[in-house]
Amino acid sequence: MIKHKKILIIILFTQYYAGISQGNLSQDLEWYRSNEGIRIANQILLYQHQNGGWNKNITMRKKISKNDSIEILKIKKEEQEQLLIMVQLMGNCDF
Repeated sequence: MIKHKKILIIILFTQYYAGISQGNLSQDLEWYRSNEGIRIANQILLYQHQNGGWNKNITMRKKISKNDSIEILKIKKEEQEQLLIMVQLMGNCDF
C-alpha cells in the first residue's frame, strides 16, 4: 500500500512539475493503482537522471521493451560512474 502511495505521488509530481503532462492527470485514482499506472511510474523512474531530471521529448506512456530498459540502465550506470570520477577529481583539488 505504501509503495502504491509513493508511486502515485511520484506520478503526480512529475506530471505537474516536469512538464510531461500527457493527459494522465485526468485519470481517476484507481488508474494510478492499475498495472498501467504502475508501469508508467516505473518508466518515469527508469528515465530519470541522477540530478532528478529527464531528457526532453520522451513519451513516458509508450511501452518500452526489455532491451530498451537494459540499454537505459547501462547509460545510467555510465553516467553514475562518470559522476563518481568527477567527485573524486574535485576532492583532489584545492578550491
